Amino acid sequence: MLPCSGWLRGSLGSLLLLSGLNALPAVADWTPDKEPADWRLVRQQLLSSGQLEAADWVFLDATRNEKVQAAEYLSDLQRRGGSVSFLGALILRRNGQTDWTVRAIKMRALCEQGVLQQNDASGSWRDYPGRPGTTDRVRWICNQA
Repeated sequence: MLPCSGWLRGSLGSLLLLSGLNALPAVADWTPDKEPADWRLVRQQLLSSGQLEAADWVFLDATRNEKVQAAEYLSDLQRRGGSVSFLGALILRRNGQTDWTVRAIKMRALCEQGVLQQNDASGSWRDYPGRPGTTDRVRWICNQA
């Protein structure tokens, strides 16, 4: 009876392991959309005016709603062990305003953890607020460097 019990435990363990693997979310193949023409124009105007630092900016994402227009970019990806550091740029305009705000942020993607961090004024790293899809973005960033 002991061999049957061992076989049963092994089979149940294998089933649990396999069912657990199947329950994990699939690896997403997220890639940023192509930079829309209107955002390319905004970025080029900000570069020309000196509000945005000259770099090879890669478009990540943008949003427009009744409150805000915003686009995210990254540049200068550098792998450092299990992380990728980069310069992030947020281009933002709240509705009702005519001028764009540009915020450049030194950031890093922690590849194994699927987390983004930003470098604060004191030089310390702190977690950047996550949102749905952050893990997929981190995976994409880590695959670029």
